[in-house]
Formats: sequence, C-alpha cells, structure tokens
Amino acid sequence: MPMYEVPGRLLQLLGDERETLMTMLQPLPDHIVRPLPGITLAIGRADGESVTCVDGDDNAACGMINRRVEAIKTLTTDIFSGEQLALP
Repeated sequence: MPMYEVPGRLLQLLGDERETLMTMLQPLPDHIVRPLPGITLAIGRADGESVTCVDGDDNAACGMINRRVEAIKTLTTDIFSGEQLALP
C-alpha cells in the first residue's frame, strides 16, 4: 500500500465517514500512481504493467492519469497556500 493511502485507510477503519480530503483523493481503482518530477509512473493493480506518462501527454493511456495528478497538485496548492484555485 502506498504511504499516501494510509491516512484514508485509517479513517476508514475508524469508521469516519465524513467527506474529507482523504475521501476526495481516493486512489484510482486500476492503477497505483507515482508522480515524479516531469513524469508520472502508473502501475496496473491487476497485471503490474507500468505506464510512464510525461507531463502534458494527452493520449488514451496518460490523459486521465495526468489530469488527476494536476487536480491533486491544485488541491495541494489550495491547502498549503490558501489561494482557493479549486473554487468555482
């Protein structure tokens, strides 16, 4: 289990069902995603096959993964800087 999933799993085990950042950032059901500087590595949960996505790739395999990583980066910026970029 990736370390970023631990807080959400702990809350789940404790029976906390409130909507939190941990529930909004649920992991992808079919991939384990590892964001790295400039690229993102996605490892298939079922078959272990990996896909390497360069930032900005919008092909079928990487489009959804890169959009999700960018959304998480925006939420992280909002949380730590208070810029409210994710608000409509």
